[in-house]
Amino acid sequence: MDLGKNDKVIVIERLGKIGNEPVNFGISFFPHSIFKKVDNGIILNNSITKIITDIFKLKILKREMLIEADIPNNKICKPLQINSADKKVMQCMSVKWFITNGTKENIIYHNNISHRSKGRFLFTF
Repeated sequence: MDLGKNDKVIVIERLGKIGNEPVNFGISFFPHSIFKKVDNGIILNNSITKIITDIFKLKILKREMLIEADIPNNKICKPLQINSADKKVMQCMSVKWFITNGTKENIIYHNNISHRSKGRFLFTF
């Protein structure tokens, strides 16, 4: 994320549900120096792209996305309600947003794990 040794990071975890069924779990990492004014209202009501471009007025230089199969750890299994009888291989989408405020380039990292046995997903950026 192009951070110094003592720089802070804001970690945002989101659980996506359809009805009462958890379907995906996302973890985002934002550099604190840029996003220190982010609050729950911003997080709950906006996509990451909108937070970057519309709220904080930053420019996205590029995105790198990797979608792969992964085996979730216990931290992920619990909110997604995955038990031993469920399929253990999940779809994991990792995204890096390369952003700039005009003077310095930074990276925002996001990881989204989707419960494959509960449907298909379309990601729109």
